[in-house]
Amino acid sequence: MLLPLMVDDKSTKKLLQERVNHILDNYYVDKLSFTKIKPLFQYTLWDIHEAVNQGFNSYLDSLFAKVDRFSKYHKKNKKECSSKCFICKMEVKKNERKKPRIC
Repeated sequence: MLLPLMVDDKSTKKLLQERVNHILDNYYVDKLSFTKIKPLFQYTLWDIHEAVNQGFNSYLDSLFAKVDRFSKYHKKNKKECSSKCFICKMEVKKNERKKPRIC
């Protein structure tokens, strides 16, 4: 998820990255809708001053809107990407087939 990239504050970025990693490790994200993902961030948002002042839903909506705009921009300008593009690497990693677990 690109959410941590949308903030400038390092401590906020770290908190969001930790939460994103927790969500990715513990939930099947492809099956989660936007309305189901938002509550998973509620616990973390108490530690972000801006989120408390702005309101959790408003804060998350603004971050997700930035991610959406960024994703659309990247898709439109993908031809100009280099092989070192972080977003392209994430897409390749996401699309890789996972090895099945042996029980």
